[in-house]
Amino acid sequence: MKKNYFLSVSMILLLGMPSLNSQDLVTYKADFNQEIDFLTDDFAGTIWTNAGGNLGKSETQNANILAISSADGVLTMTSDHSDWSGGGDDGPILYRIVPAGMDFMVTAKVSGGDWETFTGETTPEFNTGGIIVRNADAPLTNILYFQSFDNFGLSYIIKNTVDNLDPTEGLILKENDPIQNVLDLEEYAYQRITRTGNVFKFLLSTDSSTWVEFFTADRTDFGTNDLQVGLAQCTHSDNEASAKFSEFALTHEKYQFSSVKDMDSNDNFSVFYNPVAHEINLVASETPFTNVNIYRIDGSLVNSYKKLNSRNYKIPMSQSGLYIVSLTSSTGFTVAKKVVVN
Repeated sequence: MKKNYFLSVSMILLLGMPSLNSQDLVTYKADFNQEIDFLTDDFAGTIWTNAGGNLGKSETQNANILAISSADGVLTMTSDHSDWSGGGDDGPILYRIVPAGMDFMVTAKVSGGDWETFTGETTPEFNTGGIIVRNADAPLTNILYFQSFDNFGLSYIIKNTVDNLDPTEGLILKENDPIQNVLDLEEYAYQRITRTGNVFKFLLSTDSSTWVEFFTADRTDFGTNDLQVGLAQCTHSDNEASAKFSEFALTHEKYQFSSVKDMDSNDNFSVFYNPVAHEINLVASETPFTNVNIYRIDGSLVNSYKKLNSRNYKIPMSQSGLYIVSLTSSTGFTVAKKVVVN
């Protein structure tokens, strides 16, 4: 596999990004030109936090994740027995963490897959693929999923799942919507979800310039949680099928690289990310720390440093994401801090 990963991160002012005023925004782009198997390769140098399947809360986690891979400008997701609906939450997903409460805009292009509009053959029933927004910390399934569908005369379906329930049941068609009878996914290939406060808007475009609003959801339950924002696919059945994407961009407010308050209100330790040196800095004002553990937001251990006896320590970081840093002082006191590596 090629190791020359490409990371595109640009600071921009985005006209029309609601509620962010004139603040600097950061945009993460993926063009999928690099040959990466997201099920086996590390993510160093990519924009992504994590990928996989069977990561959900439902009792049934039996999806067969056959592919989450990129090459030659295309991301391919393939699975069977996979779900993103109701209590089902075991399908393939590739995501980046957006910190709690941040407004954002995410855009993707559906460029192929097992849909009649692309293959000329009958679509496997219930194949879907598109942008997903997921609260992984909730005890039940809580997602927004913008599904390319191409079944039963419908091109798109929204899944607005709250605690395992889909109140809209996805069949979102407006009486006078100019796109409701457009059955060619290839024409309206661009999807977008924007968040402004608790309001999430779903939009479609033929050219990524002019956008038509398709659906709006009010999700107050997403307000104080970090969110997984990215791409997903599923078949809602035992059918095997694929979805392909050729563009992805995620824009949100520039994270302020300052230490986060200790979870237990102790102020001796400061943890912050230095984006110039690509390092997490650990500083103790009084009692030195001896052990440091770094965890991903899903709880998996990234690295462990022991017997440090230090008041100032720097840890190089190569992979973007949201991390939890746990420090143990020389007196046995333990504190955890959240830090974003960008």
